[in-house]
Amino acid sequence: MSEKYIKETNASKVLEKDGVNKIDTASCNMIHLKSNDYMNKLSESWAKKVIYNEQMSAHLICQLPGETNRTHFHESDDEWWIVLKGKIKWWIEGIGEIEANQGDIVFVPRKKQHKIKTIGDDYSIRIAICKPDIEHKHPIIDNAPEKF
Repeated sequence: MSEKYIKETNASKVLEKDGVNKIDTASCNMIHLKSNDYMNKLSESWAKKVIYNEQMSAHLICQLPGETNRTHFHESDDEWWIVLKGKIKWWIEGIGEIEANQGDIVFVPRKKQHKIKTIGDDYSIRIAICKPDIEHKHPIIDNAPEKF
């Protein structure tokens, strides 16, 4: 293989490969989504596409303690998140580890490898905001710390 990474663009498939198997893509672009509609679904990991159009996308992602995603980066686009519940650790290439709590905003510039993990004893919920079907590049050589 001549590539130094594996490319993926379908957000639902990326989430599924990261261990989030319950993904709701049916009810996006609602004018008003109440927190009670998603904050009480806590028995397993899940994701919900909440905004999706030609300019932007937003996904709610719930993960249990210790769950993580695969290290990846986005060649041409930035990505950012708002932590809605729980405690989440990010590793960002060239920056290091960041712990974020409810209400915190985390921004990762394009081309920076990053990895996300729910920490503590409780589940986390975050909203991920980026362009639609942002290309994920999963590096063959993972620069994230081994004990992340």
